[in-house]
Amino acid sequence: MVVVPFVEDTMTEESLKMQGPTRKPNSRNPRVAVILRTHLLNEKFYDLLDILSRSEMYDLFVAVDETAGVVKVPNYKKLPHTVDSARNFGLCPNHPNILWHCCDYALYFSAAQIQGYQYYIMIEYDVDFVRRSPEFVERLISELSKPAPPDFVAAAFHQASPDWCWTEAAARQFSVVYYTSIFAFVAVSGRALNYLLERRKREARDCHSAQDIVNCEAFCGSALAEGGYSCVSMNELIDGAVNFSTFHPPVPVLSHSQYLLNQYIVSDPKIEIIHPVYDLRHYLEKQFKKFRDLRQLDPFVTELKQIRTTRTWEADLISDYRRICLELEES
Repeated sequence: MVVVPFVEDTMTEESLKMQGPTRKPNSRNPRVAVILRTHLLNEKFYDLLDILSRSEMYDLFVAVDETAGVVKVPNYKKLPHTVDSARNFGLCPNHPNILWHCCDYALYFSAAQIQGYQYYIMIEYDVDFVRRSPEFVERLISELSKPAPPDFVAAAFHQASPDWCWTEAAARQFSVVYYTSIFAFVAVSGRALNYLLERRKREARDCHSAQDIVNCEAFCGSALAEGGYSCVSMNELIDGAVNFSTFHPPVPVLSHSQYLLNQYIVSDPKIEIIHPVYDLRHYLEKQFKKFRDLRQLDPFVTELKQIRTTRTWEADLISDYRRICLELEES
């Protein structure tokens, strides 16, 4: 497996050594592709890439949304796609934010480029592993190697409530609608993925507007359950691994103590993954925009004072934002 050193904010292609994805044969475990999904390259992406690179239990790939332009990912097998890929695959593209609304599309695009795996695990770049290792992914793969493994694993899996925002659209296709949580971390068997792709193509034949496209959180679980495939939540396989107070919790969500890379605290020892987590640069961009648009910069300045820094560029970045806030207040 590729081994990538931790990379500071001043990352360059030369800082990574070319080794290419490899996998040692292991008859005890299913053949698994782990797909790290992103649309940008930042410190959080490289941090998670470093963690995932430390295992030989799976092959590691990077799926990149290149709708806005080519994204260079040195030394790894890149699986590029764009919004136009939906049309090429016979899927309905009629949504203003189709790759967000249908995160499962990225799985179809990626699997077509790396065929033959028994399982595909897709992880968003802003997921973080509490134990700072690929141990959770390895435990999940070990569970998938047991007799009668599930075909689909998501953060949650249960029947959706009638008033859920995606239920109405899904109910036009499925007699029973299931909720699977967001697609920040999912595992799906190759055979189930083929089935989902065919169901999406069937959907596309009757697709006329954005309202006809079922969100991935409702589509995948509902389609697979109707097709007789086994679906489970992560906690059914690894008890307590996901807690919805730290995995895509409800708004208001932006609080640096919980969401900032290397600074958040998780008190429950069972929790394995949290989401979303930002690196300092990306986090401050989001926070600044939010408070600037609200015309409430004082809370942002207060938060800047609370963030501890360990690197020179971090301290400089915070100083820059404090200066910008002061200039805006004076203008």
